[in-house]
Order: sequence, then structure tokens, then C-alpha cells
Amino acid sequence: MHDVAVAVKTGREVAGARLGQQTTEGWLSLRRRIPNLLLLSDEVDPALGTVDIRAYARGLSRDGGEGDGASGGLAAYFARGGWKGDKDKNLPGFHLLVRRFPAARFYVMVDDDTYLLLDNFARWLQRKKNMPPETSPTVGGGGGPHAWMPGVPPPPPPRAADAEVPLFTGKAFLVSRCGEFGRGKVTSGVRHPTFFHGGSGIVLNAAAARALVAAAPGCIRRFHACWAGDMQVSMCLRSAGVAGTSYPITNAGGSPTGGRTFERGFFPYSLSVAFGDKRYKWRWQSHEEPLTFHKMPASQLRLMREYEASRLAAAGNGSTGAVVQYAPLREFLTARGVRPEANKPGRGR
Repeated sequence: MHDVAVAVKTGREVAGARLGQQTTEGWLSLRRRIPNLLLLSDEVDPALGTVDIRAYARGLSRDGGEGDGASGGLAAYFARGGWKGDKDKNLPGFHLLVRRFPAARFYVMVDDDTYLLLDNFARWLQRKKNMPPETSPTVGGGGGPHAWMPGVPPPPPPRAADAEVPLFTGKAFLVSRCGEFGRGKVTSGVRHPTFFHGGSGIVLNAAAARALVAAAPGCIRRFHACWAGDMQVSMCLRSAGVAGTSYPITNAGGSPTGGRTFERGFFPYSLSVAFGDKRYKWRWQSHEEPLTFHKMPASQLRLMREYEASRLAAAGNGSTGAVVQYAPLREFLTARGVRPEANKPGRGR
């Protein structure tokens, strides 16, 4: 994970409790070194190690020509706290993550109540490193350096990896009520673009991240009224020529069907809700590897950590790390009393 940068989004109202749970009972407690970790909040807390991403966003706004960054509609952008203010951390959060760790090949952002299966995630990323080169990159966007913040390095220099195909992925949904798009799936004859659910994890490779860094100051001004931060990220990358990553669907013979699909290891729900969602029934019978679970209560964080620790112990000194697969995980959780829980509208938010 030395070439991966991870941001965890939290807020001053919950940071102590949730980060405390993650570092003692969650995925951050398994003594695996994560050298490129950034904890994003709306205040600096030296004890927790959080940074004030709203202060950083104000600086980006100044660099983008918005004066003091607190005029007009942006005043509300910088003033909100709690869940309403959480949406305004994604764009500046990714910008700061790239500036703090410019040599990373991948950037991921998750919420403070998300369980990231780190070894599964590392194997999944290893497969992504073998993506073919892009022959005609569409990554664009203007803007110069915005290294206004002390200790933040300048943007990374061009390198061979610039030829990468931009990777922008996670749990896919369609943008709704954001920018020029209304409710539903189609507005004025245009199908809504894909966005990736922020709680269960947004992943960018270096090529996509550079596009976002260039566009972010303008996007903060353009999309600050959009109600969801993960949608803001998608709309910003779309404006820079980067679409959500999808893959062709093939039939049993391996021939393309004409359809497209997205990554399926990112869960916008807790373990018990994922159990109860019939859409995922077949997956819990498979030996595929999940990547994240979102909105995890403390009891399920502890169980997930217990199982991952057992898999790490079983791996010993092997290079595979903790291999967590759906079917064995289901057996473990069922034996520990986890039962299916009905999903409710908006549960993934």
C-alpha cells in the first residue's frame, strides 16, 4: 500500500468516537502500516491527527479567483457542519490528498463508519496496475498550482504514468438533482452520468486524480450547491473529460453483450443490511472478495476485525495477506449471530 493514499472523512461531532472505534476495533487497528493516510474533518485536532478541510477549501477558492472564498453562495459552503457539511469535503479532500502524497498511484476516500478490507483492496488494486496505456487521453482541465498551504508540495511533475487510462470507480449510481440533471435517469433526453457512492469508497488512479486537482477549484464554485459530495466529484471529473470506469458485459462464451458493468466489491450498507438485500444473495454464496462495507455499527466493526485478524493469522508469513471471501465470511458472521436486516430507502447515504 506504499503507492496508495487513503483519506478518511469525519466531522468534529463524531471524530472522537468513530476514529477511536476504527483505531481500536476497526480496519485501522490491525497493525498494518498505512504510510499515506489523511484524516479529513472540519477542525484541526492534534490528538486525532485530523486536518481542517474547510480551511483548505477556502484557500482553493481564493486561488480560483473567488476573492476571500466566503462570498455569495460559497459562504454556506464553508459554514455548514454535520451531515450537511460533509458533502463539501470531497472535492477539496481529494485535492489535498493528491498534494500531500503526489507520488501515489491510487487515491481512495472512505467515510469514518466504513470498513475497508485492506488486503483484499491491495490485491484488487494490483490488478488495476496492469491496465493498458491510453492511446488518446481525454484528461483535461485548466488551472495552475494551488500550493498556498504551508507544507503542501507542488503538483507532481509529468511522468510516464500520465499515459494511464484514467480510473474512477466505486459503487455506481446515477447522478440525480445535481448540476443540470434533475430527478430520475434522463434529463432533456440525456441519460444521467454515473457517480460513485462516497461512503463505500471512491477510487482514482493518478491520471484521474491529476485531472481532478486541475479542475477542483473551479468545480467547488460551479457545483457547491449540489446536495451530494460524491456527485460533485463525478460532475467535476466529467467536466474534465473523465467518465466513470465501466467494463463490457460478456456472455458465457466470453463474447460482449453490448452492456456495461461496474465494480461490485463496494457495499453502501453494513454487513447485516447487505445480508438482507436479495440483490446480493448470490454474492454471499461466492468466493469473490468484498472491498468495503459502509455504515458499520461498532458490533459489526469488531466482528469484521476479528475475522480479518483470523485470516491474517492463517496466512502467516504468506504474501496473500488476509483473504476475505463472501461465503466463508457469511458462515462466520451467521455463527456469531448476525442476521439479515431489511434495507430502507436512503440507507446507503
